[in-house]
Amino acid sequence: MSMMVKWCLTTSAYYNSLETKEPNFLYFLDDTKEIYRGDVEYTSAVYVVDEFPAVAAKGKLYVLSSTLESKMWTGTEWKTIAPGVSSVLTDDDVENGTVTGEAVKAYVGQKVRDIVGGMTTELDTDKVFLASAISVKGQTLGSYKDGDTIEAGTSLTSLLKKQFAKQIPPTYTNPSYSMSPGDQWVESGTYVTPTINGSYNQNDGGAIISYVLTRLYGGQSEELINDTTIRTYSQPQIMVKDGASLKYTGVLRYGDGPIKNDNLGEPYPSTSIKANQFTRTCTYNGQRKCFYGRDKQPSKAADSAAVRALPQNVMNPNNGTKLTISILAGDTRVTFAYPANLRDVNSVVSSALNLNVKDTFTKELVDVEGANGYDAMQYKVYTYIPAIPFASSDTYTVTI
Repeated sequence: MSMMVKWCLTTSAYYNSLETKEPNFLYFLDDTKEIYRGDVEYTSAVYVVDEFPAVAAKGKLYVLSSTLESKMWTGTEWKTIAPGVSSVLTDDDVENGTVTGEAVKAYVGQKVRDIVGGMTTELDTDKVFLASAISVKGQTLGSYKDGDTIEAGTSLTSLLKKQFAKQIPPTYTNPSYSMSPGDQWVESGTYVTPTINGSYNQNDGGAIISYVLTRLYGGQSEELINDTTIRTYSQPQIMVKDGASLKYTGVLRYGDGPIKNDNLGEPYPSTSIKANQFTRTCTYNGQRKCFYGRDKQPSKAADSAAVRALPQNVMNPNNGTKLTISILAGDTRVTFAYPANLRDVNSVVSSALNLNVKDTFTKELVDVEGANGYDAMQYKVYTYIPAIPFASSDTYTVTI
């Protein structure tokens, strides 16, 4: 029997807009390259079926609606493309089956009921333990990863918790210890009265085991505090000598910090904070000064008091230190002095003359004390006394 078949070339938009598709009408959809006879598609590459047919088109993919198993007909036999997903886990599926999470849960529950002989009372999973170790292979189950071993003796409660949750380690915050004040720099011979404070922020570390504060002064060490708590130490007046002669050292020892639980409620000790110690120091450094300036004095600075009386000074001069001396009209003397262990002056440049005038200065060696009459040391004292007072202002730049 034959019948007249009509056809048309159109678009998918037009086809989809038709409320009724003529059953003997062929629709060629030019934009999507599909062919329909009425509302039946003839170009589909995938067919969803309730069961695999006895006769099938070669090269087409057939998907079973109940399990999503996928097969392709070669012309002589079916070839499996993807296995189905089962919602029920049997003993045969334990090794190789592809199943849903619900199936795993149902399977485990049934095995537990089998163990207790079909008891209908509530099972205490804390009292059910693995008789032997189990290795996780080829998959991740909650907190268990491929290659993990679930040890013998693990409770069913612990196993299920880890199977249905991802383990998140706890966060540990390190403790800290600080000392104040910080390092200090003063002129040698200065008297100081330090107050040494310590502060311990325990965070997730352990409690203080011991706190020891020592003082090193003039090469001699003395223990000032040895306690299980931090205490403030107030130093009676003490002189700072040359160099790092006064040093306070605090050593704080602390114990193991507490072990926190992970998100599953299990102790997680691998990243907990172990016992250790902090060491902090506060050093008072004694330094010598450089003295300099211009004035209306008629003679050289010949002793310690005269040198220290110069109007300007700078701490801890070294080779390369620069000094600026602003000279006024009427001044009669320009002087600078610094420790004799430094080199001779490198240059003295007059801004008015744009010349190096260092040769106009004379040099003497004078013993100059530190603060409060502290041990004198030899200084190089450079002096320029013009024949007549300076007639106008000038600026000398001194480079040691």
